[in-house]
Amino acid sequence: MLRFDDLKFVDDPDGLPFARARVNYELYELSVVKGTAKTLYEAAILTNKGWARLPGINEHDDVVPYLSPKKVTAIMVKLSSLTMHPGEIL
Repeated sequence: MLRFDDLKFVDDPDGLPFARARVNYELYELSVVKGTAKTLYEAAILTNKGWARLPGINEHDDVVPYLSPKKVTAIMVKLSSLTMHPGEIL
C-alpha cells in the first residue's frame, strides 16, 4: 500500500507555483497539491466524470485543504481500502 513518501511531485507544466502528485486507484484518482512555499498539502479525488466526494474523506467539499503528510497517507489508505487497489503512482 502506498504512503505519502511514495508520492512523486511534479512542477506545474504551465509554470504555476505548485507541484502535483497523482495516484490511480482504478475507480478514483487522488490529486495531491503542494504550493511551492507551503508545508501543507491539499487533496482532491477525481473520476472520469469529474470531482468525487467520498464519506470520511471529502464529503463536504471537492478539495481537502491544510493536510499534513500523515493526513494525506490516511486518505491514501482509505482509498486503497475502498477500492481494494494498492494504488499506482502516475
